[in-house]
Amino acid sequence: MAACGSGGDDDGTSGSGSAGSVFGVVNLVTHSPGDNAVQVPLDAVFILEFDAGMALETFGDEDTWLRATGSETNVAITYVLGSNGRVSCQPDNDLQPETDYVFQLSALTSDMQGRILDTTTSFTFRTFDETPPEVTGFSIAGGATEVSRTGTFTLSFTEALEQTSITDLTLYLGDVFGGRFLCESTVVGQTVVVDPYADLPGDRQFFVVATTALADRANNLLEAQFVSSFRTMADTAQPSVASAWPDLYATGISTLVQPTFTFNESMDPATVEAVSLLFQDEFGSIIPFAVESTLD
Repeated sequence: MAACGSGGDDDGTSGSGSAGSVFGVVNLVTHSPGDNAVQVPLDAVFILEFDAGMALETFGDEDTWLRATGSETNVAITYVLGSNGRVSCQPDNDLQPETDYVFQLSALTSDMQGRILDTTTSFTFRTFDETPPEVTGFSIAGGATEVSRTGTFTLSFTEALEQTSITDLTLYLGDVFGGRFLCESTVVGQTVVVDPYADLPGDRQFFVVATTALADRANNLLEAQFVSSFRTMADTAQPSVASAWPDLYATGISTLVQPTFTFNESMDPATVEAVSLLFQDEFGSIIPFAVESTLD
């Protein structure tokens, strides 16, 4: 048996190890729990499967450890060799519930022939979780005014959400007139960054709504709906055309041409329509066309 050592890197991410052993490299074929696993039992035994029988004493390396995410304190582990490259890892005490952990293996972890893993390897998991996530904050104070029309917004939660639970129905940005504005919402740790695809209208009341259909990685639903409002700053600058294609008086243009105008800011799609533009030939004949708006 071998006990988990102390020290080592404090971030649990995979990284480069040594330049390699003259005897070759041993491979970690699989492990249980898998990376980003959830609902891991508090008394779980972790199984590492290598492609060769391992040297147990190398699991005492200071860069091999189990820690709660963000902690520098190692969880004591007893390692037991099995057959066909299997190593069982038994924490000496039950793990904490509803906690994210990182398990890291040193690049110097070796098999019986002296082959090393050669790359620091890690995986993360979360223990049994039955508590619904809660909103802990929003980057814009409730009722704020003069909010930028072009920024992003950040919602903070008690734990990371499941990205697939975030849709334009479960987390959305709406205005006082009932309109909704398309956004890209991305999970970053215990936060969700909401990035509107287009500039927001000025001097308008908006609402960010996080519904109870949002879920954490263990599929626990948000306990209570969250709503926060703010008002954007006034937009006093008139838009202008930044560029157009084809260029004025250009020749040799395909008969399938699709003229393009680029503005210096996002435009209201409802105002960019055929009656706002004129497309005609050199004889003054009107050319029928349709308008397609795109967001950059």
